[in-house]
Amino acid sequence: MRDFAVRIQNAVARENAFRADLPQQLAQAQQELKRARDDTASKDEADARLSQLRARHRDDPRLREAQKALERARERWRALTGHLPPA
Repeated sequence: MRDFAVRIQNAVARENAFRADLPQQLAQAQQELKRARDDTASKDEADARLSQLRARHRDDPRLREAQKALERARERWRALTGHLPPA
């Protein structure tokens, strides 16, 4: 019976220690979350680079020529088969 009482007391002590640490753990977790959310420099750089690449490719005359060639090839396909291939 004494062992059971000691186990209960130890469990209560662990629970109390856990609850006492909760505010500190929560504050630390919130700080880490804020740091993670604020650290968007690499994402912002990647977004800027993607925008530059899209603009460069959008204005590339080779892309327009390739799209025209693709449409001509699709039309030839339709003339031969009666339907367009998937785009």
